[in-house]
Amino acid sequence: MPLDEFQQMTLYECVHQQGCPLCRAVWRMDAARFSWYVNDGVLDAETRRNVVRALGFCVPHALSLSLIEGNGFLWSHLGSCMIYVDVIKQSLLPGLEQVLARSSPWLLHPFTREIFSPLRRLFHHDLCPLCFDHRQHEATYLEQFAKAFSTHAGFRQAYLQADSLCFPHFQQVRPALPDEKLVRMLEVAQFHALQQCGQATASALQGQLRQHLCLLYGAETILWSDFLLRTALPPSQVGPPPCLACQEDEYGTTRMSARLLDFLKEVAQCEEDSQYDELAACPWHAWWLIHHMTLQPTRISQLEPALCKTCKAFQHRLRSADRDHCTCHLCEWVSEWETQQGRKLLHRLDKPEQHVQLCLPHARAALRQASDEATAQNVASALMNAASPLAKRLEAYVYKCTERFQGQMQPDELIAWFDTIRWFGGSDSAQFLLTSSPITEASDE
Repeated sequence: MPLDEFQQMTLYECVHQQGCPLCRAVWRMDAARFSWYVNDGVLDAETRRNVVRALGFCVPHALSLSLIEGNGFLWSHLGSCMIYVDVIKQSLLPGLEQVLARSSPWLLHPFTREIFSPLRRLFHHDLCPLCFDHRQHEATYLEQFAKAFSTHAGFRQAYLQADSLCFPHFQQVRPALPDEKLVRMLEVAQFHALQQCGQATASALQGQLRQHLCLLYGAETILWSDFLLRTALPPSQVGPPPCLACQEDEYGTTRMSARLLDFLKEVAQCEEDSQYDELAACPWHAWWLIHHMTLQPTRISQLEPALCKTCKAFQHRLRSADRDHCTCHLCEWVSEWETQQGRKLLHRLDKPEQHVQLCLPHARAALRQASDEATAQNVASALMNAASPLAKRLEAYVYKCTERFQGQMQPDELIAWFDTIRWFGGSDSAQFLLTSSPITEASDE
């Protein structure tokens, strides 16, 4: 079967499922690619070099991988452990040793010193190979959707009778349609979907929260919750995070929840067409909303006005040629806290005798605040204190796994794997690996 026919057939199948068909088609393709990276990909030298060069995966994709490992889709955590051993030993540790080997500050201009610093690689956030693959998959299916909607009456009719595109994908497909009549048909379907979402009451929203968030913000991350059939770690087993900043930021999630509640109150009280007309969220933080709102259903009523006003704002934007999105509010808040925390860290790191440890996100936060040699030395030391023993624990699991010829992890090995995810992504993100999420139960109902 030609590739174009296969891709359009996949889209046609996804049209008959719940949610945005483009999100689902891309998600299927991403899932197959994810499987490659932690299975056959770990045996491919070029693939491993690319992952090492990127310092592993971005936080959402690292957690997506961890959520699907250990179930029927991927049989073990061995692949990701091998990847992280490579990243730590081949990329991170050599750079840290190079920084720590300096006996005195370089006699160079600060800008020049920053350009040639081995720690400069910590700021490469755009090299995640899974992000690159996702963008390629999305571009492919956007083109196929526009083609199928324009030329196949059967596909067009099936789409108009099913769920609409999510709003981000609608904004991307709309300018790709060649006929104004087709554009109008797509707009009418999108308007109807947003109107229904905007009319939902708090009681209805509680059962359809996932569906509404997928419509407004996309399902790039949310659909990975379909793979939550996994072994979750009880919080009592993993212990406190070794990172100094993570320990001090134990209530970071609580603070973000409080900030969100304050914002929702402002939305509920504000007049129409004010600056609080909508709640901006990326797919990753839409997942965060599902997780926390489902844990505390009483807050659904506080979220309802914000989603209703967001729906109305998006309806006004249907004919707009402007495809720019507002910056995710939750991303902004996290960035503010990281900046504040980075300033505090600078005063705590200058004590090498305490063997302070840092995770990668908080090391980046510290380096963003200052690029002097003393800070670089302190951050490198804190990263070395955490990464070196972590690599040894992962290597022990990889060695034992080849000896056992099976993928079943022992409790201490599973905790080492969790600590790795927590170290690369931060404790606040790794919370999704600690308990079984109610998302699975909600999606099964």
